[in-house]
Amino acid sequence: MRNVIKVIMKLVSTILILLLVSGCWSSREIENLSLYLGIALDKGESSEQEIQINEEGGDFPNKHLLTVTVQIAPPQSVKASNDSNSSKLYNNITQTGDSLLEILREFAIRQNRPVIAHHLKVVIISSELTQELHMNEYIDFMLKDNDIRPNCLIFISTGKAVEVLSFNEPGIIPATYIKNLLDNHTRSNRILQSVTLTNVNTFFHTKQSFMLQNIISTGDEIKFSGSGIIKGSTGKWVGFLTEQEVSSINWITDDVKGGLIKSYNMNDEVIIFELKEAKSKIKSIVKNGQISFKVSIKTEGRLVENWDLNRYGSDPDYINEVEQIFTETLHNELEQVIKKLQDTYKVDVAKFGDIIKQQHPDVWKKVSDQWDEEFSQCNVEFDIKLEITDFGASAQ
Repeated sequence: MRNVIKVIMKLVSTILILLLVSGCWSSREIENLSLYLGIALDKGESSEQEIQINEEGGDFPNKHLLTVTVQIAPPQSVKASNDSNSSKLYNNITQTGDSLLEILREFAIRQNRPVIAHHLKVVIISSELTQELHMNEYIDFMLKDNDIRPNCLIFISTGKAVEVLSFNEPGIIPATYIKNLLDNHTRSNRILQSVTLTNVNTFFHTKQSFMLQNIISTGDEIKFSGSGIIKGSTGKWVGFLTEQEVSSINWITDDVKGGLIKSYNMNDEVIIFELKEAKSKIKSIVKNGQISFKVSIKTEGRLVENWDLNRYGSDPDYINEVEQIFTETLHNELEQVIKKLQDTYKVDVAKFGDIIKQQHPDVWKKVSDQWDEEFSQCNVEFDIKLEITDFGASAQ
């Protein structure tokens, strides 16, 4: 009897295992799907292909507010992505309309495979579009779409967003390439920390102004170049910060992971400070109803480049001299970016508001609704301690 029970148990176990490994009943084979890895959002402008389709009666009623380009990686292209000799590994498809969902559904009658967003990596938005429409009008759909992951990355472009997803380099998928570029944040202090869909949602909920990494395209190459500023109260693009100004913001917000300071010595020769370690701290001060800030920065690094052949990097007097030069250079750059934020754009994108909220919550309750304007009147001082601890293996 026991042997019969054991046989039955083994049979039941075998059947259960077979059921579990047979796959999901509602699954769809990847060979029958198209994954879109990137989205570019531009101001509404029909492409030549769309115009031709419309002339043949393929148009649908819409206000042509925005043009959406999705970057599709067909399964056969994904499989070939490890082949450096592969040609184009993606397809870009463009559609114009006034509803993201409607546009994405339109692709269903232009493609023989369902297009899904489970692996969406980047969203590129043109500054031209963000000057006209509140970002939340088209970002809101992405937050509600269960297919789109909230950790996808958001970028802005001062040119056409579609051009960023269209640069030509064999064996490269632009959306993946752009995402991987952010890994260089530890090598350059001119790259912003990544901003996700979730981050943007939080900014809009709190009406907080923020920056998005700007990307430019030359057709054959793309580059991170400065940042676009989105004003919290309007949700629209209001201005641009240069690469150097982005670097200054990173110094203030304690987000410098690597990079350099370039300056010139007394003989107008190039000198380069490569940082090894940096730490920033902001203290808020409230006195007689006035808010001010003190930013303390400590950094250590090496004199990695010295073009003055008559002055030795190992000379203590010369080291003290260039330390002062680097300190003054950084100080001037920081003051310039604060002036631009306060006088030109009247926004706080350097997280001073977060400091007030943490250190003086009662004061924050009074000024939070109009913080950008309040920040424009705040005094900001800098205390910088820069030390050169290494000048390399050179005898000079």
